[in-house]
Parts: sequence; C-alpha cells; structure tokens
Amino acid sequence: MKKRFGLLSLIGATAVLIAMVGAITALAAPAGADATGSIKMDKSWYTITAADLEKPLVKSGHHATGLTPGVIAAGAVVKVTVTDADANVTTSTFDVREIYIQNPLGTTSTTLSLVSGEEIVGTPFVVVAGDDCDDAADSNITVSVQNRTFPGTIIMQALAKYGADPAHDHNASVRTICFDKGTKDNVNVTIISTQDTTGIYVSSTETGINTGKFEVTVNLDALASTSTPVTVGPFYLKSLDLDTITAKYK
Repeated sequence: MKKRFGLLSLIGATAVLIAMVGAITALAAPAGADATGSIKMDKSWYTITAADLEKPLVKSGHHATGLTPGVIAAGAVVKVTVTDADANVTTSTFDVREIYIQNPLGTTSTTLSLVSGEEIVGTPFVVVAGDDCDDAADSNITVSVQNRTFPGTIIMQALAKYGADPAHDHNASVRTICFDKGTKDNVNVTIISTQDTTGIYVSSTETGINTGKFEVTVNLDALASTSTPVTVGPFYLKSLDLDTITAKYK
C-alpha cells in the first residue's frame, strides 16, 4: 500500500501526511520570525507493508507483528533534515609555537591543540611576532592543512629564512598560529503525529563538521512514542494510517 508523504521545504516547519490520498499541509513561520533554517522530509512516497489479516496482532517492544489494518509496520521510518548554517558552531582560537625555517621555501610542521572529535575549519594563519589574531597574516609564511582531524597537523612554508634557531634565541622563533575548530553539532526537532500531539523532542546530528546540515531518523510505531527529550536513538513516534506527521524546528 502506498502512502503519500508531502515533501516540503519552508522556513521553520514542515509536515507530511500519511494517507492513501495525498494532501500537503504546512506550518509557516510566524510573521516576523527570525528563522534562518529550512526543514524537510526525505520522501514524497512511502510504502508500508500491507497488513496480514490472518495473523493476530503481537506486541513486541516497539514493534507490532501480525499486523491488523491501520497499524504501521515495523521498519517504517522518516528522515528529517534541517539545513541551518547558523546552527553550525566554530570556535576561534590560537596556539603559540616556535617556528624556525632555516632555508628559503623550506617547510616545517606542527600539530594544533585539538581533542578527539574536533577538526580544523578553514585555513590557519601565522601572525608577525608580537601581533595577535585580530591582525593580518604574516605574508612571509603560508600554511596548509595536512590533517584536519585530531591531532590536526599543519605545514608551514617560508619565503625566506624564518625565525631564529630556538636553541640560540627562543623569543625570536615564537609565533602565534590562529585557527578555527569545530565538532559535529546538534539541533533539536519536535516531531508530532495525530496519535501523539505532544510529540517527541529529539536531537538531529550534523552530517559532518561545518556542513550546517543536520539529520535525524524516526521510526513510525503503532504502539508508543519514545520518552523525550532524548539525544540518542532509536526514536519512535506513535503513528497510524491517515496520521499527519509534522516536524518543527525553531
């Protein structure tokens, strides 16, 4: 049996209708709302396993086997995607390192202060001795990223001899390296159905560091919704045929 999922993209909210005859409903963002993201469902059509009228309904955890009419089959899922660059958080920081490059066009490498799960965002830069990260990059040295993930390795190349041998002049080789770092962020989504008008409040996870795209998959369940708030799945939303499933993101 095919069920229609209305596929929408709008500011702040979206909805899908599980029904034999498709219809589209949507909740617009309130007037003057400062919403910067969009939210959508993953499918325009969804196939739900037909009920077997010869088998009794057996309840097992969050799944119903031996389906009766109007019961959502185990495995029915919907993926909600939020796109919001503003929900992606990066942190500006710096490290102080001794940088000494003896020969023109020579290179040296160093690791930056990251912890597991963090990643270098963008391209770091080095400032002139005595400057800070509000100042311009030192034009005499370029930086490339060798490894963005922990421990975060960069390679620096100088146009000419750079700094001084720290064995003889420590202060002359000290420079500030400025960089941004980030982790996979999360945004919360409320998903409701006709059966559960309170809905579930779940956490969607960024698809990658600095993507600004967040996803969460919810199981449609005939028996009960997951207790919320909750950040770790699996997530369940109580749903039946002809229910409207609505996802809200603020």
